[in-house]
Amino acid sequence: MRERGLLLRIIFRLQLSAAIAAVWQLPALCAVFYVSPSGSDSAGGHSWATAKRTIAAAVSAAAFGDEVWVAAGVYTTPVSLRSGVAVYCGFAGGESSRDKRDPVANPVTLTVPGPGPAVYIYAGASVFTRIEGLRISGCGGDGIRAPEGSATIRECEITGNSGAGLVCDVGSPIVERCRITGNIGAGVLCENYAAPHLWFSTISGNVGGGVVCEGESAPLVDRCFIRNNGADGILCRGSSPVIQGCVITGSPGAGVSCQDGSAPVLINNTIAASQGTGLALESGASATNNIVAFNGRGIALPPGADAPLLLRNCVYGNSSGDYAGVSPGAGDVRADPQFVALSAGDVRIRPSSPCRDAGDDTAASSLATDIEGRARKTGTAVDIGAYELDAGLPAVSGIPEARMAPPGTPAEGVRGIVSAVWSGVFYLQREDRACGIRVEQTAHTLQPGDRASVSGTVGVTGAGEPCLLATSSAREGSGTVRALAATGRALRPGPGTAPAGLLVRITGRVTHHDTQSSSFTVNDGSGLQDGNGYPGVRVSCPGIPVPMTGACVVVTGVCSREQPGGMLRPVILPRTGLDIVSVSP
Repeated sequence: MRERGLLLRIIFRLQLSAAIAAVWQLPALCAVFYVSPSGSDSAGGHSWATAKRTIAAAVSAAAFGDEVWVAAGVYTTPVSLRSGVAVYCGFAGGESSRDKRDPVANPVTLTVPGPGPAVYIYAGASVFTRIEGLRISGCGGDGIRAPEGSATIRECEITGNSGAGLVCDVGSPIVERCRITGNIGAGVLCENYAAPHLWFSTISGNVGGGVVCEGESAPLVDRCFIRNNGADGILCRGSSPVIQGCVITGSPGAGVSCQDGSAPVLINNTIAASQGTGLALESGASATNNIVAFNGRGIALPPGADAPLLLRNCVYGNSSGDYAGVSPGAGDVRADPQFVALSAGDVRIRPSSPCRDAGDDTAASSLATDIEGRARKTGTAVDIGAYELDAGLPAVSGIPEARMAPPGTPAEGVRGIVSAVWSGVFYLQREDRACGIRVEQTAHTLQPGDRASVSGTVGVTGAGEPCLLATSSAREGSGTVRALAATGRALRPGPGTAPAGLLVRITGRVTHHDTQSSSFTVNDGSGLQDGNGYPGVRVSCPGIPVPMTGACVVVTGVCSREQPGGMLRPVILPRTGLDIVSVSP
């Protein structure tokens, strides 16, 4: 079994190398087929004016090397993707360059009611076969089924489907920067020698578990977030995955569970807050540079089994014991890893962590970066766990610098004016309204309008919002808090400092209201959609009366972030009922 698993991994890497080399052989000339909700499948599809109505029709008309450009809208016809055809989503309609597309502003959703997969990728699909920026949601079966082949699935969201998110049967697709969330089956199911490369993706909230490996499959699970799935984070049945650089948290079962002679290789992962065992291993497994902390149990082995290879892991705080049926490995650390904020899902390590510079460099040689893209081995040795701390991080002292700094960076004397206050949280913004930031502090006495100085550590919330984890805050006088007039389009999450964290004001019409969740959606005509597909920006207002659908309102509140279905979107947080004002249209 172990030899077969090693062979499969070698074969996969050879396939991947050949696939990358083959990219340079793409035909110089290819046709583009256009798809729009206002199109017709009887049209030629060679321009936006003659666009086809369904993705399926455009894909059927395309040949090897052709592209399909899809405009924003909801599509309901299942897609059978043939080899060599590339589907790009996120167009408004009218673009002449692929680089102009924006899948966030122009979402493309595929919702197929039937029991079959929403997207079926033909067997033997070449490396030229691609899907980018597609949202597959609410389907009656699997999201994507990819049999033998090497297709690329990039920046897609596969959420809320009745089957699995992605099924790989023999195939070895490259799954890059995708969000696979909330599916009834497994997030990713690997069967029959499948060897996909799951890369920088988020796999969360799937009822059937995060990643399930069966039938001697050998996936490479590479720097992924695997969180809060309904069973095990990763389940291996007779399989040999390589799992490296991942964060695996919040599983009701095991973080990683091995059965039927599985022999995974685990390198530089952080496995925490699982109710079951962090690593339930078998004899053929190896685990190096992993943090296994605060689970129901730490590392466990069946009775009488030969010990797996354990080297330089941090194993600590597991409620039913750190080791069961196995002794600590060479160089294992038996101390608190010092997570930034485990209760908020932030398992980065602090600068004082015993995991810093404590790993084995040789084992981590296949990881050029950590899960956030930070270079590995910034100190005297590689850090243990999924995150690497920068060596000698200088302290930041301004809001814009804090927003752009990596988590774990010390912050000293960050000054601004307090714009909003809730229990354990307040927002601090520059008085010129250039930028703002969330501050988390359990006990503070600050109020809106206070000028304040904050010291602590840079962190990030579970929704990806930069924040300061304050160890101290001090009032330095008072000032005037002013809101920044903004449009829905300007509130979209993205790089830079504004406007997330700022007190903003937006005017529009309520397109949806939900009194049960104390929220509503306000649309100013910017073309943005909330996480449920309603036009506009969601406003979350617990304890505040919710305006009815159709009302025209002016809303003032802090621009924060949320991740419905794993997609990063803005959300406005009013402070009191006075921040929601009805106006005449």
